[in-house]
Amino acid sequence: MAKSWVEEARRLGATDREIWEEVQTRDWFKKALELGGTPNEIAREIGLDFTQIQIPQVTPQVTPQDILTGLESKVLGEIIKDPRISRNQISKKLGIGPDTVKEYLGKLKKKGILERKGKTSGGYWKIIGK
Repeated sequence: MAKSWVEEARRLGATDREIWEEVQTRDWFKKALELGGTPNEIAREIGLDFTQIQIPQVTPQVTPQDILTGLESKVLGEIIKDPRISRNQISKKLGIGPDTVKEYLGKLKKKGILERKGKTSGGYWKIIGK
């Protein structure tokens, strides 16, 4: 069902980035995350490729960083489930240290995927790309 929806959206001229932004609002996407799927896996399953959902860069990167690592996908998956989740909560859910979570959040921000809105304790994560 989701794959045919993506094909129809493409037929109507939607870009992969526009499709991905819409996918993240769908209940089936959130359910797939709850069942343990990662954003990369879900995107591949429905025919989207994160390398095609890029924010244009002003200067090219020396090393391609378009593909999310497994841990980046897991961190992003937790944020998608709960945009107000804290670093400590992510740490506990994934069984990794808070400093590791901080490192991977920084990587996601640097890749242009994620930004923090609001104050540290009362803010939320916003997915802005890819």
